[in-house]
Amino acid sequence: DAYRMTAYFSYEVESEIYEGEYTEDFRVLSDAQQVLRSLKNGPLYVRYNPAKPWDNVLNPYRDVKP
Repeated sequence: DAYRMTAYFSYEVESEIYEGEYTEDFRVLSDAQQVLRSLKNGPLYVRYNPAKPWDNVLNPYRDVKP
């Protein structure tokens, strides 16, 4: 893999701020740029465990809406 993208994000649950990180490796720069554009344009949906709100998952292929 030639390119690594890491996106840092934060979200709020019941007035508490939590942070997360998403990292992906790409072979082609244009693929990384496309995912980055999707993340920047959002909206971005972070999935988290209600019992443990710091336990999160971000899937830009599923959770970013066009």
